[in-house]
Amino acid sequence: MDNAQKIVASVGISHWIKWELAQLADRKFLDKTVFLFPTTVKSGFRIQRKRQEQQSQRIEAFAHSVHLDPASMSAGLEKNESLLASLVTDGNITLLTCRNLGGNPANALFLAAMVAHCVLERGSEKVAVPPPIPAVLTG
Repeated sequence: MDNAQKIVASVGISHWIKWELAQLADRKFLDKTVFLFPTTVKSGFRIQRKRQEQQSQRIEAFAHSVHLDPASMSAGLEKNESLLASLVTDGNITLLTCRNLGGNPANALFLAAMVAHCVLERGSEKVAVPPPIPAVLTG
């Protein structure tokens, strides 16, 4: 990780993924990491509710692992939005979201990964992005 120009991390709730995310934070690699939040592919009311529960769990696991306040992250999302990716730059967090994932959320996740990489590669001054949400550090 020390020599990597960019890092892509998939956010999950297992012990080892949380450990990997904490390593990124502890070793000060957040500014060069794209965090992807995978989502369930299936649709339907039950699946949609489960998808929202999983997203909440991933946000909480991510926030605690990288020493951010989960409430400040969740406040940036509307009720029907799905979090696809996030970037942490200069102490601020940028969330890339989608309102309607449709039948193939993998496409939305792929696009979010490309946009996040572009922002990291070119810097925020060259790419129009929404204003970041101030991150509240917890520890």
